[in-house]
Amino acid sequence: MHLGRHILLILVLLPMGLRAQTVQGVAPSDTSVAITVDVPLGDWLERYRQWASRDRGASQGEATTPRTQQPVMLGMPYLEYFSPTGTSLYRGSTAEANAAFILDLQEHGAKQGKALTPDPSRPSLLEYFDLAPQLKQYERKVMSKNRFVLLSIVFPDKPFCKAQSDAIRQLRDQPNVQIIEIHLHS
Repeated sequence: MHLGRHILLILVLLPMGLRAQTVQGVAPSDTSVAITVDVPLGDWLERYRQWASRDRGASQGEATTPRTQQPVMLGMPYLEYFSPTGTSLYRGSTAEANAAFILDLQEHGAKQGKALTPDPSRPSLLEYFDLAPQLKQYERKVMSKNRFVLLSIVFPDKPFCKAQSDAIRQLRDQPNVQIIEIHLHS
């Protein structure tokens, strides 16, 4: 029996039928460690769907296997913390837990934690640059700085993302953490 690939995306409180224009992020100065880009929700969902339907290993010349045969559920807001080498150290999708993690970073600074088991249903740090083309211009700079990277994906105007967004604003002065914010707009 063949199980097809399915993607299940649950989003709450989104007005349907609206589509924003892509707005490029403001180029950070050499001393800035925060990058923020605005991405239309429809574009993000289409790129994520395309990413999720690709076969893992195809780019490495390996035998390909499906990423997942289970539905993929993306929680919002989303947060991922990467080591300077791009290893995922934290993933979260609840604003309050993510905010607590961010505030701990602010208090104790960037730190190397235990690497998470790779999750084939989540993009790698490098793949996020392809999922949001507005980030592509920053890829080389981010990857060459040897910093921890905090990737935040939120709906900036939604109350259920507020705790995470507020914590990110407080973390902006942390010099060893590169902040990448993807603001989704419907």
